[in-house]
Order: sequence, then C-alpha cells, then structure tokens
Amino acid sequence: SYNNWTNLGDLLLEVGREREARAAYSNALARIDAGLVGSPRDIDLRVNRVLIAAKANRCDLAIDEATRIGREVPPAAQELHSLAIGYALCAHPTEALDVLRKAVDLGFSRDIVRQESELSSLRGFPEFRELVASDSLRARSGS
Repeated sequence: SYNNWTNLGDLLLEVGREREARAAYSNALARIDAGLVGSPRDIDLRVNRVLIAAKANRCDLAIDEATRIGREVPPAAQELHSLAIGYALCAHPTEALDVLRKAVDLGFSRDIVRQESELSSLRGFPEFRELVASDSLRARSGS
C-alpha cells in the first residue's frame, strides 16, 4: 500500500538515505495515483498525494493539488494540517500558516502543531509562535 512506501520513505529520510527515500515516496505516489483512477474524489487519497508529493520533492504537483483541494472541498482539521505540511515542505510558508490557522480554528491540537517536525520551517515566523501558544498564554497576552 502507499502507506508502507511512505513509512519506508520517512525512515530512509531519517537515516540520511535521501535518494532511496525519494524512490519510496515515488512508489507511494504511484499507488495513490492508481487509487485515484477509481476514486478521483477520495479526499484522503488526494490529501496524502499532496503530502507525499511534497516529501518526494514534487512541489509542483503538491501545490497544484493542494490548491485544487482548497477550491473544491472544505477540508476538515486533520486534512488541513496535512495540507499545511505539504505547503511547508515546499517552502510556501504563507499558505502553510493560513491553512494551519484554519486547522487549529477547527480544533486541531496546538500541541501537535508545536511538536510537528515537518513544520519546523515555520517556527521562525511570529504567526506560527502565536498560533501554537497555549490557550492560557493567549488569554494572558490578550489574544
């Protein structure tokens, strides 16, 4: 399944075997694309396509699909979180922060966002720090 190939890619990337990781992500992408032939509107497959394309360094595909999803479907919090990761991995911080804010507004955990390694490129942005501030900190600062 595409999940197995994605997990393999993640592990390979973690140990510095980037070329092999990209190949695993390409295999995952091929399986997702095959699944979309029979279920072209499957939101889970489409969101995972964004995420895996971004990991495979296929940012053109990731950004195009994320934009289409945003226009066609009102994604739920988990899906928005995944789209934000895709944007972040593809160096689109403005879009990533916008989508991430929507995910948190819909109830996605600030703690998970704060700890998500794939969102590390956003940590230097004041908007990110504000977004992940705990509710008690936000109340004290008047946000």
